[in-house]
Amino acid sequence: MTEEKKEPTPKSEETKAEETVKKPAQAEAAPAEESKSPSPSPESSGGTKQTEQLSEPDAEEADSADEEQSDAQDDIQSEEERLLDKAKSRADASQPTNKLDQRTSGTFPLAGQFAFGTRGGEAAMYIELPINASEKGISETAPRWRIELLDLGSGSGSLGIDIVGDIVIGRGNPPDGADLDLSPYKAAEKGVSRRHAMLRPTANHLYLIDLNSTNGTMHNATPLGKGIARSVRNNDSITLGRLTFTLKIIQGPKSAEESAAPKPNVEKKSPGDTKPFDAGL
Repeated sequence: MTEEKKEPTPKSEETKAEETVKKPAQAEAAPAEESKSPSPSPESSGGTKQTEQLSEPDAEEADSADEEQSDAQDDIQSEEERLLDKAKSRADASQPTNKLDQRTSGTFPLAGQFAFGTRGGEAAMYIELPINASEKGISETAPRWRIELLDLGSGSGSLGIDIVGDIVIGRGNPPDGADLDLSPYKAAEKGVSRRHAMLRPTANHLYLIDLNSTNGTMHNATPLGKGIARSVRNNDSITLGRLTFTLKIIQGPKSAEESAAPKPNVEKKSPGDTKPFDAGL
């Protein structure tokens, strides 16, 4: 038997035209899809390795910073401990405040050194002036003033004086000099005369008198005329030439009499003896 060969059916012109249009479109779509898919770059492929390589130095730097901070704290702590130990050793070596050596305790005035009712100030001792008052005819009942001279010089302390009669302040010693010699306080360098001024005690006042001094006398920054008497008070400022000091009155004749005088008896009343106040309304 003879097989019949089928001939292919010829395509129509419309089918050919459609195929011709589809092929360029597919060809254009393929490159577009290829451009959409990202191609692995050398930077992205090696990024993980680079991150791993950078993380190791960062960790080492962090560890070294922690070690430095720890060392600094240890140094601070050790320094604090050293200073504390040094302070303790100084405190142990120093003298306790509740104990005084013999030299220090000797600078404090003792109550037994003064007569009953006599007040004491900052001075360690008080010099009675003028010297040999009884030989000069000064009575024991004469007005007595206890004073202190302060700020005579750096580190000089207080100079205590019991005035029982007229005393001359200046340089040197009697009879040509002064009863109170201020030479240890650089009186000559500061223009203090040998017989510069006088302190005269009375029952009510203590007077300052200039004795015709060369460089003058000032009382509370006010010039004192020659031969003029001016009453001084507690904490007054006196200047002889260029030597300035403070006069502090510890006790006067009236205060001494009041301290020694017995206190009057005061009658005590019971609450029942008290009467209400009558205003007279």
